[in-house]
Amino acid sequence: MYISDGHIQEWLSMGSAIEIPIKIGDRFGRFVEGLPWSANGNGLDWTRIDGLRKELPSSSGEFLCEWLSKTNICKDSHVVFWFSFGEPCIACETKFSISNVDQAFWKAPGRRYIFGLNIIGSEFFPEYSHFAEYDGANDLIFLDTNFKK
Repeated sequence: MYISDGHIQEWLSMGSAIEIPIKIGDRFGRFVEGLPWSANGNGLDWTRIDGLRKELPSSSGEFLCEWLSKTNICKDSHVVFWFSFGEPCIACETKFSISNVDQAFWKAPGRRYIFGLNIIGSEFFPEYSHFAEYDGANDLIFLDTNFKK
C-alpha cells in the first residue's frame, strides 16, 4: 500500500495530507479507464484528448501560483494523489500538492494521476474532470477544458 510509505505517513502525521476513502479513488479510476488509452497501455492517448502539457516548476511561491492558475485544478482546494484501484488516496492542499508531486509518487512506478477535490465541512466533493497525468519525471498533462492559453 503506497500510503504506508514513510514520506506519506509523515505528511499524514503532520496534517499536510488526509486519507481519502477508497471508493472516491476507485470512482476516479473508472473515470480514467473510460478515456482513450495509448496502444501500449502506458498512459492516456493524449493525441485523442485535448491536454495541456506543463513542466513542473522548480520554484514555488508567486511563480507556482501563476503556473497553476492556467489549469482547472486551481479551482479546487485540494489535489488527490491516486495510486491504484482498491487503495486509499491522499489529498493535500493544491499548492502543496503541485510542489510535491514527485515526492508523493516516489516508489510508485509508471504514469500516475492527480485530480481535484473540494472539502466542505467533513464532506468530499471530487472533481474527476480536473485531473492530470504525471509522467514520473517532470511533466504533468492536464485535461484541457477551460485553459487560459
